[in-house]
Amino acid sequence: MVRFSGGNRTGGPLALPLVLLAITGCADTKPAKIDLAAPTGSIVNRNPLPLHASVENAKGEILAGQSLTYRSTAPEALEVSSDGALLCLKTGDATVIVSGGGLTRNLSIACRIPSMIDMPPDLRLDLAKGAVTLQARALGEGGVPLTGVAVPVVSSDVSIVTVEGSRLKPVAVGRTTLRAALDPIVAVTRVEVVNTVVSERMTLADGKARAFELAPGTYHVMVDFKAALNVRQGVALSWSGPSCPAQLEQMTHDLTCRTEVPATLTVTNPAQIGVGVPVAGSVTVERVPAP
Repeated sequence: MVRFSGGNRTGGPLALPLVLLAITGCADTKPAKIDLAAPTGSIVNRNPLPLHASVENAKGEILAGQSLTYRSTAPEALEVSSDGALLCLKTGDATVIVSGGGLTRNLSIACRIPSMIDMPPDLRLDLAKGAVTLQARALGEGGVPLTGVAVPVVSSDVSIVTVEGSRLKPVAVGRTTLRAALDPIVAVTRVEVVNTVVSERMTLADGKARAFELAPGTYHVMVDFKAALNVRQGVALSWSGPSCPAQLEQMTHDLTCRTEVPATLTVTNPAQIGVGVPVAGSVTVERVPAP
């Protein structure tokens, strides 16, 4: 056993307090900055939002025992509680002044409280035309657009329509809805997706016809023709395959037909012996969702 005598000891009960004193004496307790975990973007609702703040030293270490105070420069638009909770009351801009440890930091807050979301009630998209831009806007009091407020939009059926930012991409013929929400405000848009399979302008001589092959499906047919001379002469429509009724000669046709099998639509300028003239116009056929 080794024993120590006298007052000159290098270990023992006094060693640990001396070490702790040395460590404490080296700790950096001087406030250097106020750290804020601030919200990103505009605040778009009236829900309380905590503002996490702390006083730190130059090393970024949080200093315990440092109290903070909060003040809003525009309390009519933005309230700040004693513990730093933010509450937007109306649309407006404010600065939150945070003080503590002899330091001050300012934080800019944009309150953008919508009163409604502006979106079209109905949309019709065409697979043949591809993606389109959706106009979804947040409006404040008096219908004033709120700048800097993004309106999130989701599709209820991504197999029909997908949303990519502000672009809507039709995927398949069908119907779905789009939902935009800025809690607690919601807007819904009904969407119908079609596919234009025929879109042609043509001239048909007397007695001539054009045929169009169609796959099984539901079709909206729109035909508009005029005679080359100032006479009332049009075209007739006939079907091969489906049980769709034939359409007698007239200048315009607008009808919907469903076929369960491959079909042929024929557009004819009926022969008018001795008095027939060419007719010119357009044929549009859209595949549409079933009723």
